[in-house]
Amino acid sequence: MALLQLNSLQTASAPINRRRTTLVAAGLDLALGGQGLQVVAPGQDPISVISAALREAPSHELHLVAHGAPGQIQLGLGIDRSSLLARAAEIGGWGVERIYLWSCRVGADLNFVSALQELSGARVFASAEALGQGKALMGSDFPELAAAVAALPFELEITGNVNFDNVNTGSYGTYISNYSGLNWSNVYVVDGLSTGWGYATAVTSGRNVALNASGSPASINAPGAETFSLQSVNLTVTTAASASVNISGYLDGNYVYGTTVCPGKLSDSLRF
Repeated sequence: MALLQLNSLQTASAPINRRRTTLVAAGLDLALGGQGLQVVAPGQDPISVISAALREAPSHELHLVAHGAPGQIQLGLGIDRSSLLARAAEIGGWGVERIYLWSCRVGADLNFVSALQELSGARVFASAEALGQGKALMGSDFPELAAAVAALPFELEITGNVNFDNVNTGSYGTYISNYSGLNWSNVYVVDGLSTGWGYATAVTSGRNVALNASGSPASINAPGAETFSLQSVNLTVTTAASASVNISGYLDGNYVYGTTVCPGKLSDSLRF
């Protein structure tokens, strides 16, 4: 585990009564226990959410928990170096002393870490390696969060994200069958911003959203004998807010997993 502390070679040693603000990507609050965590939904501007949280409760420490990759944090609409530089003045007003990035491999991008540290004036702690599945961020005096992250049954790493921005929907939408290396059945893609019927609520990047046509079950599978893991999904409904979505997973034709999420409950609807 690599601890990146630019301008310092010392490990963190914080007083006991330090005020903390902890923000997590939607759904991770469920995996981490959910207490004292502020959830950031995929469609939210993460820097605005952080700024508002710190104005409401000024803190010594800021903890961000989300899937990550070198120089990227999958929190809300996402954070990367360009988004930091574009909001330099706002980040400079956060007033925190330390920032802990609980995301896989974010610290492998030194330019990202140094930009965040310079703009915020805080010491930034990030890992160049994986977190989760027994591994936690070094240098933190937040043992409860460290234990919860280490206990996660998955790593906090951005893997192959699938969106539908490259699908030509035409005027009325289109079915997809082979897309982004996967096979899709009864999946219809529409322009969520112009179609109406509430589809705009599902837009998290670009304009397009996918739906199960006619309300019938849709399926996704890997080609041939390959397998894939669904780590997260953005879901919504366009009719009754009380509607639920049933999700089932199969391996070699055998049922291995099932869950029901209620898009009317934000934390249920976005990550499981």
